[in-house]
This record gives sequence, C-alpha cells and structure tokens, in this order.
Amino acid sequence: LVKQIVRNAQALFVNSEVTASILRLFSDRVPIVLTPAVESRTFLSKEEARKKLGISLEERIVLAVGRLVPRKGFDVLIEAMKSIDARLVIIGDGTDRERLESLLPTTYYLLTTTSDEERDLWYAAADVFALPVREEKNDIEGFGIVFLEAALAGLPVVAGRSGGVVEAIEDGKTGVL
Repeated sequence: LVKQIVRNAQALFVNSEVTASILRLFSDRVPIVLTPAVESRTFLSKEEARKKLGISLEERIVLAVGRLVPRKGFDVLIEAMKSIDARLVIIGDGTDRERLESLLPTTYYLLTTTSDEERDLWYAAADVFALPVREEKNDIEGFGIVFLEAALAGLPVVAGRSGGVVEAIEDGKTGVL
C-alpha cells in the first residue's frame, strides 16, 4: 500500500529525516522534510499554575504527555520513578492505558481527558518533562511535538533516543537523550 501511495503521489512530505529514510525504503523518490513546530504561547508561572491545580510549591512534578502506547516508554518511566522523590503526572490516552493503570501507584496522576488549557497548566507546574520513547517492532516516534511543547514551557527535557526524537532534541543543549 505504501509503495502504491508513494508511486502515485505528486509530492512526498515527511516530518523528520528518520521518517524520510523509512519512506526511501519503498521508493527512490526524495521526500521533502518539513520539521514540525509548535505555536508560540505564554504559560503561567509555576506558582500560578500550581495554585490553580492545588499543588504545593515544594512538591516535585515529573510530567509526561503522549498517546498511551508501548513505544512511548511510560512503563519504563513508571519503574524509574520508584527511586525518585517526585510525583509523576501522565497526560494521554490510548491502547496501553489499562496495563499502565495497573503499574501506577496511587500517588501518581493519569489524566486521560484534558483540555489544552489544563495540559498547559501541567506544563507550567512541572519541574521536568520525561518521555523515554523507544522502538517497538515497526513502530517508532516520527518526531515528538511534546518535546517542543515542554521546551516552550521552559522545562528540562529527558527523552529516549528513538526515531525522530533526535531531531526534536539536541542532546545536551535542548534536553537529554
């Protein structure tokens, strides 16, 4: 199906060099890479956001946002959090939800339906953003818009070195891979 689509397309646009390299497996046509961006917006201060969310300034918050699928690495993050004195907040929903809920301690938050405004409150309230994405069979992260959103909110970012994430984060400068 991909070969047929590529053959019949007038132009090929992809979101990362990684996605382009995958597409080249199906065709010798050269895709155009258009790296995604996020719309600029203003976030509340950490103090204001935490006040709205009812969270003390002393509490440490690790935030993760994304579809709840195995390759996002939420299970790895949940396991790693057991040795960290912080609360994990996960925003997202997906096919891996039930399994992840069984792994989550009751002190963590899993928010499956949030408005953009509430999500941005959590970005503003958090201390760090973490999402240890990984490759799962034929499923990789194409780019990683959430890493750009976290950076826009001024959060330190920790990510898995997988797929297009290496184009969203410059290791050691805009985050840690």
